[in-house]
Amino acid sequence: MKFLTVLSTTSTTLIVTLLFLLVLSSPFTTTTLVQANTNIPTFISHPFDGTISKFQFINKYVILVQTSKFTYLSINEGQTFQKLNDKLLNCNEYNCIDTIYTHNQDENIFLLVSNRKQVFYTCSYLGNDVTCTERAFPKAANSEDSKSATIFTKLIFHPNFHDTFLVLTNQGNVFITHNLGNTFTHTKENVKDINFSNKESKLYSDFTLLGIKNEPGTVIASDTTSYFFSVDYRKGLAGDDNELVIHAKEFMNYGPFLFVVTSEDDEDSDGEDEGLPFQKNNRKLKLYVSRDNGHSFNAIKIPKVEDGIIERTFTILDGSEGQVFLNIDQTSKSSSSSKFGTVYLSDSYGVSYSISLLYNKRNSEHADFFKVKSLEGVYLSNVVDFYSSSSNRVRSVSSSNSNNNPIQAEQLCNSCSGYDDCLQKCKTKTMITFDKGSHWKYLSVCSSDANTNNDDDEKAKKCRLHLHGITSTIGATSKGKYLFTQKEAVGLVVGNGNVGENLDSHIVNTYLSRDGGLQWTEIAKGSHFIEMTDHGGIIVLAQTKQPTKSIQYSLDQGNSFQTENFTNLQTGAYHVMNAIYSNSKFNTLSKYIYLHTINSDQATNHIITRIDFSNVFDRNCKGHENPTDPESDYEYFKPHTYSTTTNNNCFLGRVIEYTRRKRLSKCFNSEAFENRPIKIKNCQCTYLDYECDYGYERKDIFNFNNNENNNNQMPFECVAIPEVIESDDFNYNSKLSCLTNNYFNESKGYIKIPGDSCVEGISNELEPIRKTCPSNISVFGIILLIIFFIIILLFSCLFIYKHSPLLQHLFGLKNNYTYHQMLDDLNNKNNKKNEERYHNNDFEEDEEQGNVSSNQQQRNVSNNNNGSVNKGTALKGLGIDSLNEMNFEYDEEDNRLGIDLEDDEDDLEEPEILNEHSLMSHPLSTGNNNVITTATNTNASSVNNDSNNNKQE
Repeated sequence: MKFLTVLSTTSTTLIVTLLFLLVLSSPFTTTTLVQANTNIPTFISHPFDGTISKFQFINKYVILVQTSKFTYLSINEGQTFQKLNDKLLNCNEYNCIDTIYTHNQDENIFLLVSNRKQVFYTCSYLGNDVTCTERAFPKAANSEDSKSATIFTKLIFHPNFHDTFLVLTNQGNVFITHNLGNTFTHTKENVKDINFSNKESKLYSDFTLLGIKNEPGTVIASDTTSYFFSVDYRKGLAGDDNELVIHAKEFMNYGPFLFVVTSEDDEDSDGEDEGLPFQKNNRKLKLYVSRDNGHSFNAIKIPKVEDGIIERTFTILDGSEGQVFLNIDQTSKSSSSSKFGTVYLSDSYGVSYSISLLYNKRNSEHADFFKVKSLEGVYLSNVVDFYSSSSNRVRSVSSSNSNNNPIQAEQLCNSCSGYDDCLQKCKTKTMITFDKGSHWKYLSVCSSDANTNNDDDEKAKKCRLHLHGITSTIGATSKGKYLFTQKEAVGLVVGNGNVGENLDSHIVNTYLSRDGGLQWTEIAKGSHFIEMTDHGGIIVLAQTKQPTKSIQYSLDQGNSFQTENFTNLQTGAYHVMNAIYSNSKFNTLSKYIYLHTINSDQATNHIITRIDFSNVFDRNCKGHENPTDPESDYEYFKPHTYSTTTNNNCFLGRVIEYTRRKRLSKCFNSEAFENRPIKIKNCQCTYLDYECDYGYERKDIFNFNNNENNNNQMPFECVAIPEVIESDDFNYNSKLSCLTNNYFNESKGYIKIPGDSCVEGISNELEPIRKTCPSNISVFGIILLIIFFIIILLFSCLFIYKHSPLLQHLFGLKNNYTYHQMLDDLNNKNNKKNEERYHNNDFEEDEEQGNVSSNQQQRNVSNNNNGSVNKGTALKGLGIDSLNEMNFEYDEEDNRLGIDLEDDEDDLEEPEILNEHSLMSHPLSTGNNNVITTATNTNASSVNNDSNNNKQE
């Protein structure tokens, strides 16, 4: 009995232990590691069913985690997670959700697309929960004939309209909805790529679509018959495309710029390069740019290189500061793509480009080029070293003789395979620019004024620091942040690399700079994933190359680090996967970091560990409004140029002082810190504020790092490149300026760095000369044009006067010719005519009396109509054809009709129109009413002539 009791107890203990292990290994078994010390972070681990493919912040509170099986949701900043598939209708199987799309205007709306189910879900965050509504995929009229299922290849929300988004399918159909997917309108067909108009560019329209379309009947993936177009989507399928660029291959919006890549016929091709990348059928790539949403395009202008060189790849590196950094892979027609490219910097139009840096390391998709997000004009780049002097890589197309053979070095580099092999064959170094690509120098771990660009100084060469970039594959994966900055963390840059002559993948440590890359310090051994939050107040490192159960974190901008375990489990080896995450996009003051790990004992299930730093400080910082106060927790930070010996701290022509937390202040940034002050003061212009203009190349006179008072000396000169200066494209900007202004700028070879705000100084010596645009017409031609227009104006005035009764009425002589005068003239003239008829034509009196009697009857009828008179007959006598030229009214005071110059037709009755052959005669009697008689005359022309003569008299 005792034995049974012991057995029963042992069995119970075993069952409880097994259940505990089962629960511990099941998904969503949250493990919380509570530290005894309240001033250190706490950890909450969330295991997920499947491997994590996406970790995405929707807003400040909502997080989505997508695995190889399901999609998970957190609405409390990652404290707990739930399976989102349970909230979706008919979406409980594996891989139901393919893509997650976030709204560009509303942080509380996101879309989930299921290509397998042919549905998508519109989800809304309501503060304490998320609700999702299922919508069916839109169908085209001809979709029944399609053998392939519809797949959403692109979904884009409208820049301004909240409920509007477009969808591009794998069948080339474009649909638009204006009610978040409840109904759709089929807008375009045979489309390869599509987007809304660029809101940051000129001539933006809410209703314009930009895209690449294939001719009907062609394969969607083909680019031989495609074109770039714009269209008003309100017209639907009936809308006509505005074909802007033919043979379009790709397009993208970047800042205010719109780029279109084309694949065009190579007129210089001899047909021997068929089958090469992007060169099939003797075609070559061209890049076009627009700053007005495609209303006008220009092919980019780059300095001419040697014959036989073609552009194989264009990579947009950056365009956030009003200019474009562009990496172009330029090789011979007989070669394949190279492992490096040339970095070009554009003018403000994005059209004309000059060389900034040669041999920028790249792969098929990316280039090692990196912007320091918190500062203006600061960039880092990895270059392949084929020459003994760094000056040969900067602002120069050709290079002088060097210790090694550059042609053989290039061929060896291009033959490499894999990251490690390429680092061995392509000697890679890291360089930095503080003035937007005008000058480049090596990084240094020594004093800031060390001349690391001097290849003859062995001590300086030992100070050089080289960092791994985006093309790096060190560590577990290639997705890690090996070079890290954050816009809110002013001046902080962290990266993985080594000190020495070249970049090495076998010796890797972690380095930090607090002054934007001028001075560097080693902060940890080995390579690490990097993340920051709270404006750089919290920095977290996690090892990449070996198993680990701990993280390192700094609360004083890298001055010191502490190490803490993120798990207390003793079994299995933990590896940090992909990266560390922080929600700095939606919450710059966030105190949480998220670590993505995997346990080797359960490799199919990934883990997200939430690291909470809320308890590391017990107060918020103060004094951000007055950083100069000794009691303030803040300070002003001034970005530096190359050397501190000049002591002017001018940066792009101005001194900028940023407000940031002091390194040793033990506090959190508060919400009030978001409105921190920034001080700006413009400097006098020096040579450091200028670079070489398009058509000119840089020739160094001395190394300005070795000269303490070099700002007013000329460290370089810009030498004209003859083949560029003499080309037709050289004066493009001048012609463009003359189209909109009456002047153009004649370059002296120098141009102020775009964004530079310096004033006075040596600006008059270097800046272009403003000249008046030449006229295309002579002075004599201008005079002839003026005379011609005057003649046209006179004839126009005469023509209008002739056909305008109103003008004739206002400016003619008849305005002063009263009706009473008209009757007197007619009376005198007709008496004279009657006497002539009696004597010369043997006029018959009885016939005249009959006519007079007839006219008396007409006169009596006229008198019975309230004194109205036949205006038509009277005006005919004056030679006036229009009845509207004068108005007549009866004047009772003087017993006669007068002329009323005001057109008041309401007081008149319509007159009786007589036959065109009748004439006015003299009044036969006088009385209360004036009487007008008419007589038929066989010779009307003579009477008309006499009447006209009377009028002239």
